[in-house]
This record gives sequence, structure tokens and C-alpha cells, in this order.
Amino acid sequence: MAADRTRRQQYHLVLFLIILIAGALRLSSYDFSLPYIDQPDEPNYYLEALKWRGYYEPGGDIPGYPPGILTINSFVQILLGDDGVLMPVTVQIVRMLSLTINLLTLVIIALIARRLAGPIAGLIAAFSWGIAPLVVSGGVYATADPYTYCFTVVAVWLALIALQDPGRSQFAIWSVAAGLLAVLFKYPALPALLPGFCVTAYFFLTAVPRRWLILLGQFVLVGVIAAFLMFIYQAGRMDIREADTLVTSGWQNVLNPAYILNNLYYVFVPIGGIPTLILIIVGLAIAFYNNRMQQKALAIVLCLLPLVGVPWLAASFSVVSTLGRIKDVLPATALACALLGLAIIEIGRLFRTRRTYATAILVATFAIIIWVPQFLADIGYIQSTQPPDRRAELRQWADQNIPAGTVLVGPENHKTFNPSWSGLVNNRQWFDWIVTDDVLEHTPAQWRDEYGISYLALEILDYNRLTKAPEGQAFLDDLFLLRALTNPPPMRGPEVMFYRLWPPQHITDIAFGEAVHLVGYDVAYPAEDQNPSPGTTMTFTFYWQASSKPAEDYSMFLHLVPAAPTSEAAPTVQHDGPPVRLERPTYTWDNPSEVLISQPITLTLPDDINPGSYQLRIGLYNWETLVRLPITLAGEPVGEAYELVRFDISP
Repeated sequence: MAADRTRRQQYHLVLFLIILIAGALRLSSYDFSLPYIDQPDEPNYYLEALKWRGYYEPGGDIPGYPPGILTINSFVQILLGDDGVLMPVTVQIVRMLSLTINLLTLVIIALIARRLAGPIAGLIAAFSWGIAPLVVSGGVYATADPYTYCFTVVAVWLALIALQDPGRSQFAIWSVAAGLLAVLFKYPALPALLPGFCVTAYFFLTAVPRRWLILLGQFVLVGVIAAFLMFIYQAGRMDIREADTLVTSGWQNVLNPAYILNNLYYVFVPIGGIPTLILIIVGLAIAFYNNRMQQKALAIVLCLLPLVGVPWLAASFSVVSTLGRIKDVLPATALACALLGLAIIEIGRLFRTRRTYATAILVATFAIIIWVPQFLADIGYIQSTQPPDRRAELRQWADQNIPAGTVLVGPENHKTFNPSWSGLVNNRQWFDWIVTDDVLEHTPAQWRDEYGISYLALEILDYNRLTKAPEGQAFLDDLFLLRALTNPPPMRGPEVMFYRLWPPQHITDIAFGEAVHLVGYDVAYPAEDQNPSPGTTMTFTFYWQASSKPAEDYSMFLHLVPAAPTSEAAPTVQHDGPPVRLERPTYTWDNPSEVLISQPITLTLPDDINPGSYQLRIGLYNWETLVRLPITLAGEPVGEAYELVRFDISP
């Protein structure tokens, strides 16, 4: 008894360590890209949950979608008091729940494998699921899939309990209940119902008491959920690509051997591919041979039913690959992990007295060939998730630094300026956007004048393509670069060259000190082609650039002074303040590619201004010491104030 207790303690300790490793891998990467929501389905579920609660009428445009994940989103929104402004927070919490469910899946896999072949099999199965890179990366999204994986394996585990424990035959009902929960998260999880019904069929073959009551309970559960989905929830309303494929060609696909074999193969890809598949086939052959006509063979069949059924049914609407739809077969992968543990133990048993050593050698070999590369891939994936997302930086920068306008964007930035789908909410300014695959379909003037475009967020691949063609370079020459959002530092999302579609009215290159340059300005006042008159209001916009980061915080002055006889005359009108805005003091100008646009600055001429010639002078100074920066033009010093505009006021 003491030895058994020690072995149980060792088993639980190792399982706990596996959970810690798996949890660390997932916790290190689950919040990638936030507050920008990169995953395409997460905003759908969030918005549809808002629609349920009456806060967002368009919703996620997924009527009839399985209600499980929408319910989770709704509960989290209610707990947060979220009425549509906390999407990143809600998504982060739902991701954390998905992470937790994914770890629970690991525990259930261990329990299944332990029932099949003992504690070592359970640990092997748990570790395989815990470090599989495609599981680590795909199991933390705020989507329905992690719940489907979990409830599918729970259905198998409960069916095994009903099969192997005579006093708990009623667990066959709970197995079907777990399968129905999987279906409530993803309709294609129907094969999760098979283990519970299979056990009930076995009960009828072996005349188990209460078998009719168990079958009745299962049918009642299925009937209630089916009636709810069909008549109350109206699941038939669902209008998504997968549903359309199922309706138009589902039967053809599900009978297509190429699709079925492809999906079955990808069940094993996340845990090692062909070597793992061969190992499992050999182990299952040994297990069936040694346990033919025994209950253990049926236990293996309970695992095989969803393992084969899930990818087979998925073939009706999905052809799986590592780059797409791998999530559709991961419920089967979870069961493949359990069978992997069984296979290694069964092969080890062939060596009888040396089976412990044989099993250890098998595990060590598998670890070297499969687990070590997978763990290194996990580390690489985690590192790739650590940088912030450039799309969040772009949206924040635009909000803080440029006037609102319409932005022309490429496919990679299609939702950067869409707060309902990007998660980038609580902005001060609204930017409209238009998505295009080809910026050359119109000239900059046409984009500006006919489509109302103010800015272009040009992805770096398109930028490089344009610079290599005369037509593309001519297009770029008509634009005004405001900032290059490029590496370094490395960030997620596309590098972007951000332009305005027209240059400043007046292009300049006036240097203030060693770092700050005035590269242009706009001036607007009534009858601009004539001289201002008393009472005229002039509006200026300045364009600044820093060749290196200024060390101090400078203020700008504008002085309207008589043009003669001396520049030391007291200003008739003046303005003092930050060159751009309070949020961007000069010591934050750390990107040499960035052009900083000032807020509009107005100067109103006094009604009693004396006639004569006037000049508007500009300069920068340290607001604490009042020391002005020296000014140079084309390398020549011009003093500490530069004459920007000169005009005459008539009597």
C-alpha cells in the first residue's frame, strides 16, 4: 500500500510539472498582439455577444453560430460591465479561460491514457499535448475550439468510466452530455456523441441493468438540445463559408477518400506526423492482438470513434493543412495523444522482463526525435509573440499626431482603423478607411479629390514594389512621407510607410540647433493672394522633423514685428507654445523619418495695427532657460529668429 501511495504521489507530481510547463508555454504567448486583435474570429464572437445583449445591432454577422463561445463572451462582458468599449480586455479574459480549458484537456487526456495503459501512458499523453506547437498556439484563442477539444475528450473519458466501472454505468449519459456541450461550441463535434452511445450499445449486448434508462436519458438529452438548436436558437440561420460548403458539396466531400485521408493524416501532424502515426498503429495492433475479445479493446474503440469521426466529418467542409483549418482536427489529436501513450507502453511490454528499459528507451528516442524539436519550436513561437503589434502603434500614432481623415490601406491593415473589429477602441479621433489591393489604380490626385483620401498606409512589400518601377516611383514622388513605421524594433504586423497625399504649401529646410528642422508650413487667411489687412486671422500649420532626438523640451515663438528698422522691436502679435502639441514635447521626437504636424495656430492682426511692412519670425527656445536655438539655412547662420512671411499693411 505504501509503495502504491508513493507511485501515485510521483505520478501526480510529474503530472503537475507537465501542467506547469504547458501552462508556462501558453501564458507566455496567450496575450499576443493585444490590444490589437489579430485573430479573425475573436471580434466576431465579441460583437455577436454584444448583439445578444442589445448593444451592437450589426453583431458579428454570424446568426445561428453555436452558442457556447457566445455565451462565454456574454458572461465576461456582463462581469466587466462592457457595453462595447472593452473588447481587448474581454478578449484577454476569454483567452485566459481558453488557456485554462486547454490545460484541463491535458489532464483529461492523461486520465484517458492512464485508464488505457497505466500512469506512464498518461504522462506521455499529457506531455505530447502540452508541448505540441500547433496546440500551444491554437489553444489559447478566445474561440470555441479549445472548449470543443476539452468536451470531446471528456466525453471519451466518461464513456470509459461507464465501461470499466460497473457501478457507474450512468456515466454513459454524462458522456453524451459532454458530447452535446462540444456540439454547442462547434456543430461538427457530433462524433463526440459516439463513445457514450457505443457504451450503451455494449450494455445491451451484455445485459447491463438500467440500460433502457440510460438510453432514454441519452435520447432525452439529445432531443432537448436538438429542439433548442432547431426551433428556439434557429441554428439553421447560420450563414458562413463552412456551412455553405457543407450544403453545396458536403456529401461529395465526406465520401472523397483524398479529403478523408488528408484530414486523418493531419490529426497526427501536431504530435510528430508519420513517425507518431506508425508508432500508434504498431501499438494498437499489439494492443488489439493481446486484448482481443476483451473490454480493453472496446475502450480503445471508444477513443478511435471520435479520432476517425472528427476528421472524417470535417472533410465535408474543410481540407486541413498546417496553414489552415488544423483546428478542425485537433479534438482527434487530443485522443491521438492518449493512444500514443498506450502504444509506447504496449510496445515496451513486448520485452517482458526488460519492458521498463524498453519503454524508457522508446520514450527517450521519441523525445529526441519529436519532443525536443517541438519544444524548441515552442520557444521560437513564444519569442515571435512578444513584440507589440505595429497596427496598434500605427493607430495610436495617427490618433495623437495627425488630423483626422480617410486612410487608404492594404489588406494587412484592413481593420487597423476599424475599432469594432480591431479592438483599438477609446480613440480621440475617427479615421475612415478604404481598402485597396493596388494603390496604382488611381493617381494620388484622384484618390484625394474623387475618393476623399487624405493618407496612405503603404505596406512595405508594396512600397518596395513601387520603388522598382518608374510608374510606382512617380506615384511616391507625389506623396508626402509622414513616418516610416519599420524595423527596428521588430514588431508584429506589416511594416508601413505612412504618407499624406499632398505636401505642405511651402517646402523648407530650416535647421534649429543641430537636430530640429522645419520642413514645411501652410498658411491660410482670407484672400491669400493679397496682403492681410487689420483684423485678418492667419492660420499656420508647421511640419517638423528631428534628425536626432533633441535633448531638451523646446517651445516655439511666432513674432509679428515691423520689418524695419530693427528686429528687436516689440512684437505686434505673438504666439508661444509647443511646436506640435503638449503630448509630443521635442524630447520625444526620436524617429528621424517622422514628420510632426503642428496643431493649427492662429494669429489675428489688431484692428488698430499701424500701416507698414511686417515680418513674421519663428524660433525655438528652451522654455526653462529662455535660451534660443541658433538657426541655419543651407548651412548658413541666420540668427535666432527666422523670417517666415513678409507682407505690407496699407493705410
